[in-house]
Amino acid sequence: MESNAIPMELWREVGWNGVRLSVPVSWHPSGIAADSLVFEKDASPVLTLKWEPARSRDAFRPGISRIRKGLPGNFRRTLRGAALPDPWRQALDGRFEEADVEGARAFAWGGRAGGGEGLLLGSRQTRRVFLLHFHRVGSAVHATLPPGVLASFRDGACGGRILWAVYDIRAELPEALRLVRHRFMPGAFELVFRAGAATVRLCRWGPASVLLRNTTLQAFASTRFTVPSDRFERDPAAGAEAVRWMDGHAPPRALQRLIQAVLRRQARMGKAWRLPGENKILAVQIEAGALPPGNVLDDLCGSFHCLPPGGEGPAPPP
Repeated sequence: MESNAIPMELWREVGWNGVRLSVPVSWHPSGIAADSLVFEKDASPVLTLKWEPARSRDAFRPGISRIRKGLPGNFRRTLRGAALPDPWRQALDGRFEEADVEGARAFAWGGRAGGGEGLLLGSRQTRRVFLLHFHRVGSAVHATLPPGVLASFRDGACGGRILWAVYDIRAELPEALRLVRHRFMPGAFELVFRAGAATVRLCRWGPASVLLRNTTLQAFASTRFTVPSDRFERDPAAGAEAVRWMDGHAPPRALQRLIQAVLRRQARMGKAWRLPGENKILAVQIEAGALPPGNVLDDLCGSFHCLPPGGEGPAPPP
């Protein structure tokens, strides 16, 4: 007897610039900006997530008219407000303040042939306003997924850490680090953060078997970070193929600090490693006028991972 049951989806946790949520593994990031994420499935959009600072008290009770201009011209006249579905409200309860949930605005646009439904939600805790737009309204399978996404959706740091998890990389970094740029190219990912005068770079390359075919990990890192070869040392404690470098002083003495300030020299420390069984290279570099103790670098490296295939989990709890 043939079953009509919908197969259970595996889910993946995503984190970006303070936003954390879980989505089905069949949803892939197709657009990433500092204030937005777009996911697609089978080359069609399934979720658009955008956010912006709340600049006034009225921003926490957003009206749907503000999104009209973002719709395709032939769909703007179909935009309509909708009651917040009970499953959506239940999913948000406990994750946002009661006033935030009460002020949330649901909307829909289009029809059976295409369109979507979504939610405008303000967070008084983080003072941001969110647009969650689920595309393809009318699909029986897709209609069951928004409550699962909303049940995992949250904003802000957790234990003083922000989750950065897209594609196959994952890092939980101190909330003091602010994203200044990012780059996702085939085989090369880079996230660059600032905290005061310090710059932190997280890099992921692959496939390592190709990139290291005719060279060493040290030579590769030396080229990518333009660090002289005599600044490197092996890191046997890492339990993996790994090298470290320091190009400068940590921390500099008063005279050295003055010289660096006059010459505008930045000291650098970093680490690159390749874990057994992984075909990727990961690296972290800190650049600052006065470098922090080495355990700060170790903490950043310890929080930076590359997920293996199949590193997903079941649907988020209700």
